[in-house]
Amino acid sequence: MSRSMRYKNATVCDHLASQYVAGAMSARVRRRMETLMRDYREMDTAVAHWSDLMTPMQESLPAQQPPADLWAKIDAATAPAAKPQRAQAPVAKTSWLASFWENLAVWRFSAMAGTVASVVFAAALLWNVMGGAPGRGADYMAPMSRNGQVALVISAYKGEEPGTSQLVTQWSKRFQDKPSGPLHLWAEKMDDHSLVYLGQIDSGKENWTLTSAEWKVIANSSRLLINDNPATLDVAAVAFEGPCVQLNAWKS
Repeated sequence: MSRSMRYKNATVCDHLASQYVAGAMSARVRRRMETLMRDYREMDTAVAHWSDLMTPMQESLPAQQPPADLWAKIDAATAPAAKPQRAQAPVAKTSWLASFWENLAVWRFSAMAGTVASVVFAAALLWNVMGGAPGRGADYMAPMSRNGQVALVISAYKGEEPGTSQLVTQWSKRFQDKPSGPLHLWAEKMDDHSLVYLGQIDSGKENWTLTSAEWKVIANSSRLLINDNPATLDVAAVAFEGPCVQLNAWKS
């Protein structure tokens, strides 16, 4: 497939757009992706679609306040070290140029402190939102939707040892029509589109430990589906469904 045709392929565009919107790309790869968005209308359209898909989930995140001692730590980390000053002859009048540079230095320091605070606050917010999930990015993610509205997000984290991988479910606070009965999770395999039952979603428990076999099913699935019947699944009558996107493939 030629380079031009590759980046017009719907599957390729959807895969790259999902990782771009999810923030799974490195800075270098993001710059490359932004070039592709300018060059290929199909890629730009795919990114817009994923942005619309993720917006309800982002808006549903609760507001978080930074720790009380955060600002003091930022001030301590960014304040310039005190240096002994040599005695200088008193200056009767400060020139306008010296005053300008003094004000500019203060402005630069304020801007730097604000940038650092934003980065630290974003990191703290992400940590709180992830709750009991491992302290790193998810390996796979599936935004589960119904009628175009994201109801919950399922994230998969690979464990360091077999049988320690985790599945994390997070319901959107904006979704008001949450089913009251038991829900069951299925995976559709990427190669032959067969359906594999993974288990019941416990409404009172967000973390779900996966066996080695279950992890392989997640890693090789094209999408996840949720219904109310553990015995069989009718793909035309699922409660929620969403593409299972690998997030760690484009980090380099």
